[in-house]
Amino acid sequence: MYGCIASVFIIFTFFNVLRSFVKYLLFIFKKNNSIEGPIPLPIIGSLHLLGKYPSPFEGFTALSKIYGDIYLIYLGSVPCVVVNNFSLIKEVLIKKGTQFGGRPNYIRYHKLFGGDRNNCKYIFSFSI
Repeated sequence: MYGCIASVFIIFTFFNVLRSFVKYLLFIFKKNNSIEGPIPLPIIGSLHLLGKYPSPFEGFTALSKIYGDIYLIYLGSVPCVVVNNFSLIKEVLIKKGTQFGGRPNYIRYHKLFGGDRNNCKYIFSFSI
């Protein structure tokens, strides 16, 4: 009985790993993003690059020296655009805030911006 369950679990795990590997290969060979960035690893994305630094912000700064002020990084399987220049941040948050509205709904938005992610552009405009 337990041998059958273990076999099903092993087969299920094998196919999930195989599926992730195929998606990874397709990503590498069919990279059509206009934004450059490090090639992510399956499952963990580019988190291994940020783990080399004491703080993620130091990792983002180091990656900006390689890929420029705007680059694409994968945090796990989630693609994230990193903007690392004050004038570009201002453009993203204030001038084109509605175009960049697909940001994840993290808990910190509720704590920092009163539950409305769009409040960040107004808070940011007052701090300039």
